Amino acid sequence: MKNLIVEREFCACLESTADGAVANFCVSATESRLYALTINGYVLCFAKDETLTPLWRYPLDPDLLPADSVAVDSHADGPGSSRSSSWVASFSHVLELDALCIATRGGAIALLHVGEGEEPHLEQVGCVDDGLSCLEWSPDGELLAALSGAGNLLVMNQAWELLYEGCALGPAAATASAQLDPALRSALFTDGRISWRGDGKFFSVVCRDLPPAAAAASPDTSAAAAAVAASLPPYRVRIWDRSSLELHAAGEAAEGLLPLPAWQPSG
Repeated sequence: MKNLIVEREFCACLESTADGAVANFCVSATESRLYALTINGYVLCFAKDETLTPLWRYPLDPDLLPADSVAVDSHADGPGSSRSSSWVASFSHVLELDALCIATRGGAIALLHVGEGEEPHLEQVGCVDDGLSCLEWSPDGELLAALSGAGNLLVMNQAWELLYEGCALGPAAATASAQLDPALRSALFTDGRISWRGDGKFFSVVCRDLPPAAAAASPDTSAAAAAVAASLPPYRVRIWDRSSLELHAAGEAAEGLLPLPAWQPSG
């Protein structure tokens, strides 16, 4: 792979507004657009020039947002009443769909269509009952891989057909994972991450291992939860094959593998 050369770079600041601080952002390189998702549930579009010129803003459907926080259209108290950004699981531009894919921790998945020549409009795709920890599209935009809050790995295509569903820790750990208390599973997978290799042939899932058998099998759920919270298992990288949708390899358990796993440029 040839060395990359930076041809141009610039820095611009997004001012905080009543729409709230930026929770996540993504870029459409083909259209030179920057999209920002605010913690109060607004999508902002900017022309990617020296000043980030605002083009439009779009309020998300309240059903996508946490029900226990301030209303989307309430600006009376200013940014100080904003939500936390923790409700966002994923926010990305999918070139092949000409849309922004928005996934929430509550499990909702929606597409905000932003095609040239059309008004932005929202399409709610569906909901994962166990919630979502993360969701990532393949580099070619043909597949998406998602990690549910219960530790299930979901792989779907552009038509939202489910191609695979199984334990993200691998088939051998499926039974033990299913027997865990829901609160324990949530603690293990809440900060899991997915990263695709540049050519899209493999993707990695980084999440915590199962707790020791003694803690997982404890009849006292509160005691088990306290034990896991006090000493969470280390993280492990597991690599999945896109073609076979089988677990290809697993690394050694280690701390410090998060928050952002990434493949080296050569693959």
